[in-house]
Amino acid sequence: MEQLQGLLQETPDIETINLEFCEIEELESFIPQLALFTNLQELILFGNRIDHLPSSMQKLTKLHTLDISNNMIQSLNQIIPGLKSLPNLKSLHVTFLNDIDQVSIVGALPNLVYLNDNLIGKIEDHSIKQEDLEKVAVIYDEIRSVWRNQDPEQDKALANSFDESIKSIMGELSEIAKARCPGPLLNVHMLKAKHDLNSLCLDKILDYAKAKSPELSPMLEKVTPTLTFIHKNLVKMLISSIETTLYSPRDSLKASPHFSSSLNNNDLKRLEEQLQEKNEIIEMFLKEKEDMMNEIMSLQEENKKYLDTIIKRTKSSAEVVLQKPPTPNPNQYSTPVSSVHSSITLHSATPVPAPSISPPLPVQLTKQELKDLMNYIYNSKSKYDLNQSEGTPRQTLEQHMYQSLAEKYLSKSKSLQKAADIIGSIRKYSDDVDVLLFAKILRSDCDENYKFLHEQVRETITDMVREHAKGEEIKLATWTEIVKFVYDEKDSQSMLSYINSQKKGKATMPCSEFINFILYFQLKSHEKYISKFNMLFKAVDKDLDGIITEEEFLKLCRSFDLDISMQEITKFLQLIDPYSTQRITYSDCVAVFSTELVPGKSNPILQELT
Repeated sequence: MEQLQGLLQETPDIETINLEFCEIEELESFIPQLALFTNLQELILFGNRIDHLPSSMQKLTKLHTLDISNNMIQSLNQIIPGLKSLPNLKSLHVTFLNDIDQVSIVGALPNLVYLNDNLIGKIEDHSIKQEDLEKVAVIYDEIRSVWRNQDPEQDKALANSFDESIKSIMGELSEIAKARCPGPLLNVHMLKAKHDLNSLCLDKILDYAKAKSPELSPMLEKVTPTLTFIHKNLVKMLISSIETTLYSPRDSLKASPHFSSSLNNNDLKRLEEQLQEKNEIIEMFLKEKEDMMNEIMSLQEENKKYLDTIIKRTKSSAEVVLQKPPTPNPNQYSTPVSSVHSSITLHSATPVPAPSISPPLPVQLTKQELKDLMNYIYNSKSKYDLNQSEGTPRQTLEQHMYQSLAEKYLSKSKSLQKAADIIGSIRKYSDDVDVLLFAKILRSDCDENYKFLHEQVRETITDMVREHAKGEEIKLATWTEIVKFVYDEKDSQSMLSYINSQKKGKATMPCSEFINFILYFQLKSHEKYISKFNMLFKAVDKDLDGIITEEEFLKLCRSFDLDISMQEITKFLQLIDPYSTQRITYSDCVAVFSTELVPGKSNPILQELT
């Protein structure tokens, strides 16, 4: 790759290589080139077309951070051998394929410290202790006592049943432990044994309930086997997945007498000399690093000033493009969405005179290209927030969009062009609920935290659709059942009324369309919830950039008319802006007022405003 060749000539000691969205399909041919970067510590391969990793990547000796998320990997078996071959891998970013991927990865990579920026804790000890058995015995004795009052003759049978079940459960667990199965697998069997012990008590309680209330017996007989079946299958699937990951084929080291020989004195002396030489090199690099950091700080300050100019200039030119009326689309959602289309413009900004530089004309992106860039900006913003140092001012998603594009493309003209492309493409695809949400967050009409709820709702509804719908279409009866299960009576009626008005009596629709209906309805409900707050926030946010000062924050709190004391407001400020940066974002305000209670009441401030 020419990009790697150029980097090798200019900065061979580079620590981070970013190959995002480079359409890489396989990594084998790049390993020899990457190995030439002897100080490579972080490799970013986000958003490519990689479907597997080379089985051996051990030449990348210093690599401790790897990002392979948003690729085309379909199975962990396609990447685990390669990941295991990296001797110093500590941080991994990967897109999970299912709920047990995280367990499998952690089990296969015991030296991993961070997974998707989350600190991996030690594996919890699920072993069965004496106190666990005693607790079960106490509960079981209480059940026997109740049974004695009902049927004294049952007591001996209950005692024998308990003893036999304990022997069976603990005997099975003992055999598994003797087989020395891996820790993650043993933990699953431990949890299963705990479940079986407590199920023993539950079974006797159910038997008593059936005896006392015969009318309950048919219902319990329907529910209990189903729950047992689900539990057994979940355990079976989890064990199978962990075994597949742990026992996947791998290159085995052949025994050799050369490897068993111990180090002699000459070997130790040579190692000490090499260690001393490396320490000297490290000291030299640390000094060079300090000098370079000072230079970088100076350049960053200069770059920040230039970036502010870029942002103002690009926003100004983008607004001109977005003021053109959209082409009517008969497949768009009804009036509520259409009204949103007409307002997709970013915050106003005073343009910076630049007669020698003409603003970039936006290029129409495909929907997938737009969504890829949206996801890149979301992920970059999450990393920025996570790694934000103390005292650093917070950013809105709009601000970070320009910064992340500048960092991604390095070329100022290209980052400006991409920003204009994104803004120019939002109007065309604003009937897509994901694009609509992105636009609203950019305008500070919706808080960034809602994105997590948005994805959670999508995941939940998608799982329910997969379970209940057949094929690519969903029937009226099925979507009605799902809506009534998810929402209360009032919201479900509104949701069904909205869907029926859009489908005009049709009895089926594509599953993807139904999921989008739910996501759109959820977004509109959230907008309604925060509408009063949005109006009050924009009243104090004079420049409409989604950021207010402490003085404006004070005005905002007083505009709530909720008798909030100055002491409470000071507490809010400590939560939102502990370092007095005078840059309080809209999303941070929504987050705080969603949890902080109205003085003397049990409702959060945001709910009270609603």
